[in-house]
Amino acid sequence: MADKAIDTYLADQPEDRARQMEDVRALINKHLPEGYEEVFNWGMITWQVPLAVYPDTYNKKPLMYLGLANNKKSMTLTLFGLYCFPDLKDKFLAKFEKETGKKPQMGAGCLRYKSNDDLPLDTIAWTVGCLSVDQMIKNWKARAKK
Repeated sequence: MADKAIDTYLADQPEDRARQMEDVRALINKHLPEGYEEVFNWGMITWQVPLAVYPDTYNKKPLMYLGLANNKKSMTLTLFGLYCFPDLKDKFLAKFEKETGKKPQMGAGCLRYKSNDDLPLDTIAWTVGCLSVDQMIKNWKARAKK
């Protein structure tokens, strides 16, 4: 069942951005491993590990896997899994550059883009599908012990 806050968020976006975000959202939902939940959290559309599955986060909030947001100058796809798995980020960067011929506009895990034409859809699909809920939890626990 869709989160009504997601529908409201998308309805509040400019029509062209909302349409593009819906397309990215559909791609994510098509390739998302089982067990993540889609909600509106942290001011964006979020795919996260439910607290019922993993409640032991440092801030008592769900562990985010992905986020999708519209900003003033661009849209942002937050790829928290890449932040948690540096080796996957390296693979992502290589795939991104191979598919597009350019470097992504991104920080630690936030990919900024102006249009879906800027996104390497095969790379995004691969990235979305590459980490199970169990892998995210296992890695997060290992990081928390450091």
